[in-house]
This record gives sequence, structure tokens and C-alpha cells, in this order.
Amino acid sequence: MELQIKEATIEDAAVLAALGKATYLSHFSHYWRSDEDLQKWVENEYSLAAVTASLSDSSTCWLLAVTDIPVGFAKFTRQQEGAHDGTLLNKLYFTKAATGKGYGRALFDDVVARAKRSGSRYFCLEVLEGNEGARRFYESYGMRHLRDEVFSTPEQTSVLHIYGMAI
Repeated sequence: MELQIKEATIEDAAVLAALGKATYLSHFSHYWRSDEDLQKWVENEYSLAAVTASLSDSSTCWLLAVTDIPVGFAKFTRQQEGAHDGTLLNKLYFTKAATGKGYGRALFDDVVARAKRSGSRYFCLEVLEGNEGARRFYESYGMRHLRDEVFSTPEQTSVLHIYGMAI
């Protein structure tokens, strides 16, 4: 089935919240030591209220990837920090069934094109340490590892690799 990409609206908040929870849990649960900590984080990150608030933020854009059903999404934020005027890709997730079909490349290309059109000169994102597939994917676009940051919850600490590229 052909992939369609559309800019999400408030009406898509419930779909994005459910898709966010499902895709995050299916791809990232094995990185968490505490199931309770994971569930708390996912409920907070993808609550209907959190997604709705994010959709209402004019500096943030969500894209919904759809075949016959919603299969993935991207969230990105315009960053205006002087010389580093750019875009941060916050999320780009697909269901397990939709991975490996080229949809990730199509959605990533769309996000980068939108970032360029908005005037961004730089594009960056985070890759969780150990997520080698994502690292290889982004490096295939010429993105480079810039630095590491620490992500902490009450039960664990993870390393995020920060990648970036000029656009």
C-alpha cells in the first residue's frame, strides 16, 4: 500500500497518542530496567493531554504516516538559537509491521524538506545508545555524531547520542 504523509491536527491527537505508546513500547521496552518506570514515562509522554498540548505549539509539527491505517509518525521542533537556527527531530517511529518498507526514508525526507522550507540551516536528533539500526540510518544521510547527553528517570540512566547535519 502506498504511504501518505499528512500534517497532523488536534483531531489526530488520540491516534498519535495511541500510536506513540504502541510504537515506543514495541521498539524500546528492552532498554528499560523497570517496567513500572517505562509505563510511567510512556503514559506521561504520550498522554492525550501531552500530545494535544504539543500539537497546539506553533514551533512543533507532527506528521502522520498512513497506508490504509496509521503506521507511523514524526514530531519535529523548530529551534532558533542564533547561529544554530535549525530543526530538532524529536521522534520518528513506525509500527513493527511497517518497518523495512522504505517508509522511514520517505518520512525522514519529508521532515528534512519541511525544515529547509522553514528556513532551518541545521538538523539534529537523538539516538538512544545501542540503537544501531537508527544510527546507521541517520549516518546514511550524512548525519554525524556530535556529542552524548544523559537521559535519566528515577530508575535508570541512558545515553543519547546527538547527531546533526547542515541542510
